Amino acid sequence: SRSIKAPTMALLRVLVTFCLVGRAAAGGQLVNPCRDDQWSGLPMCDATLSIDARAQDMVSRMNVSEKISALDTNQPDGTPSLGLPAYDWWSEASSGVATDGHGAAGEHTKFAYPITTAMSFNRTLWKATGAAIGRE
Repeated sequence: SRSIKAPTMALLRVLVTFCLVGRAAAGGQLVNPCRDDQWSGLPMCDATLSIDARAQDMVSRMNVSEKISALDTNQPDGTPSLGLPAYDWWSEASSGVATDGHGAAGEHTKFAYPITTAMSFNRTLWKATGAAIGRE
């Protein structure tokens, strides 16, 4: 298999963290495929492995359509190859903390989209953005 280059791996680390923490399914239920017997034995769920190894495993399981879809905030089909259900997580807070209507009430700062923030590979920026969102 081809080796994944360092900048791509940094972005994949964000994806791994996001996926393994769990995502809200359409019914509002938090889902972590690593707690399911079907997925728990896979390398992506093995916390003793490096994040790079886990990311490599996840990406190798995804088809091209799933990879492209994972870059959006709305994934109506989920990521079946990773055991993740459909989701619409619009509250990534780049436009304030969103409500069910996908709008942010009151005044808020407009931040870059999470994917572009991640691609900056600037951890200080990630932390500063998260801290500002948390204060707001």
